[in-house]
Amino acid sequence: MTRSILFLGLLLCTLGAAAGPAQDASTSEGKPKNLVCQIDPLTGDISCPHSKAMVRDNAVSSPYQISVNNPVPVMMVCDPSGGGVICEGWAQEVSTPKQLLTYSWTVRVGYETTVYGTGHEPYVGFSCYQGQSVRVTMRLSNGSFTGTSTQHFVCGNETQ
Repeated sequence: MTRSILFLGLLLCTLGAAAGPAQDASTSEGKPKNLVCQIDPLTGDISCPHSKAMVRDNAVSSPYQISVNNPVPVMMVCDPSGGGVICEGWAQEVSTPKQLLTYSWTVRVGYETTVYGTGHEPYVGFSCYQGQSVRVTMRLSNGSFTGTSTQHFVCGNETQ
């Protein structure tokens, strides 16, 4: 039990040190204002103050803290999935609630284009037939920062 508490404390200190100063003593109410994201030791949930988030660049990268309007890496991975394709956008917000990163998707299959609404989930799925040409464009925004990633491929190919 003592080792797990020590490990969690070390993890929180490491995240706090990587993200910057832990507190700003100057607040209007005289209470310290939290400037870094926190990990709940019981659930593992990560919560961040307004205008900050923890993100990952890809599935194996370590999370790091960003602020609203900061640039983030923009890329996507599309894989065949039972008669269609599922695309996953990166960077991804791992803190809750998801508040900073938004994704917009435009998918063209053959001659038909579909524009998906903007949201905080980094996934889009769609149907296509073997051999149809596909173009997927993802627009990733973090406040005033916006980046795009586009992929062209043929539906049904193993490497997309």
